[in-house]
Amino acid sequence: FFSPGSCDRVMAPLSARETADRVEAANQTVTVLLQKIDGNIARATDFAAQLLPQVVEFAKHTRSVQKSVQIWADFFRSFEDEEKRRFAEFAAQQDQLHQNTSVDASHVSLPSIFSSPRTPCLDESLRAGVKRRYGSGGSARNQP
Repeated sequence: FFSPGSCDRVMAPLSARETADRVEAANQTVTVLLQKIDGNIARATDFAAQLLPQVVEFAKHTRSVQKSVQIWADFFRSFEDEEKRRFAEFAAQQDQLHQNTSVDASHVSLPSIFSSPRTPCLDESLRAGVKRRYGSGGSARNQP
């Protein structure tokens, strides 16, 4: 066989017998390699044949799951579309409201979650602390 180091040295010419032996050895090596390739292809085909029924069964189950989930998928898509529509309407209303009215930030009174009847757990000291820090009536005072 040819090896990268064999280019440096000069080889004596081979006899017809030696040439025939080397060709025969090369043919045998190629034949062995082709047999291994053929065996690997046969094994791969066997594995694929064993796997195919499982893939078909998986596809069948996947279709049934998809059909049963499709109702929920449609519901959530319609819910998402409705929420997007409502948000767009709300944003348009807010834009129109802001265009039609001028807002003076010093007189804005933001709703306070602390005065809400839904938060009775907040005691007076916490309310007082919030008023001290942020002021009452939504003023923009920001003390440490």
